[in-house]
Amino acid sequence: MPKDNVQLLHRFITDEEAAMAEGRVGTLWDKERARIAPLVKRAFRELSPNDRKALYLHLMRRTKRLPDVALSEFWDLGEVYLDLDPDWDRIGMTFRLGRSKSEVLPSGFVKDAKEYAARDKLLSRFSGFPDPEKLRMRAAKFKKDAASYGRVALDALRHCGFSETKGGNDIPTSNTYWGLILLVAFDPTLRLDCFEELRSIEAFAGDTDHEQGLQATAAAVDALTKKP
Repeated sequence: MPKDNVQLLHRFITDEEAAMAEGRVGTLWDKERARIAPLVKRAFRELSPNDRKALYLHLMRRTKRLPDVALSEFWDLGEVYLDLDPDWDRIGMTFRLGRSKSEVLPSGFVKDAKEYAARDKLLSRFSGFPDPEKLRMRAAKFKKDAASYGRVALDALRHCGFSETKGGNDIPTSNTYWGLILLVAFDPTLRLDCFEELRSIEAFAGDTDHEQGLQATAAAVDALTKKP
């Protein structure tokens, strides 16, 4: 990486560190994001471990999303995310890592980059559909994944209180949420436990759209799994 690009990353980190200390955001990102973003995936070759973590932290603060980093950086990326403990992508990141800041999921935590990449790719496949209805229409694409990840999906959903925010009062609508529900639905026992638990929660029980989503998910799976 050219020296001026490395210096740009250092300038970004310094700018955001100073701004964070004052309870604000920096000014360099808005001016140089087009140059900074493509450099992040190669930063592991140029920056110290501490500087890389600082880079990931400030990118998350500014963009409210996971930066595109080298796969070998998955553990540092996860560590920074858990320390930041943001109010976005909670269910997705718990599924990717197999843990939250406070607890490892019953199904275990992710120990290697290959497994993290597999889970991250699965979530990206969910997001490839425009909405949960289209996702359910392609349920067959996820039948094999359900066998591997149905239990993990339920563990992640439960751990987050079936909520995408820390407040826990939202009714999730994202493809990540409905994609994980779809994985759960392929296993009759997991589905029964999950759906009964959701219906026992007052906010979910009173939401017609959510109930219709559960029924549509079950129907999509049953159409694939029922015997002739």
